[in-house]
Amino acid sequence: MARESNSEISSLINLSEVTSAAVVTIPVSYEDSLEKAEAAVKEALTELPGEYPEIFKDVPVYRGVETLAETHIELQVLAKVSEENIYTARRIMQREIKISFEKAGMAVPCQP
Repeated sequence: MARESNSEISSLINLSEVTSAAVVTIPVSYEDSLEKAEAAVKEALTELPGEYPEIFKDVPVYRGVETLAETHIELQVLAKVSEENIYTARRIMQREIKISFEKAGMAVPCQP
């Protein structure tokens, strides 16, 4: 197996500077109000850049109803973040949306 030296590297992409999409799908029970769920999601998203400025430069976008599943509705949100923060951003969004649902008196249903 031949070894190549670093001088033979012709291109390099610094993924920490690439903007990527952190996408989260949120299940909502059919028993809950869709409008109430959307309001809770939007409220949580609006606060993220102020609470986590190192992760969220802009307010994540609520993209709407993604799926009408058999047992629940799925909403989708998207945040533009650096490649290195995709998974952190997803965890934060899920946490903050869950908390916002709790404050609104809603539960996130278990997915089968």
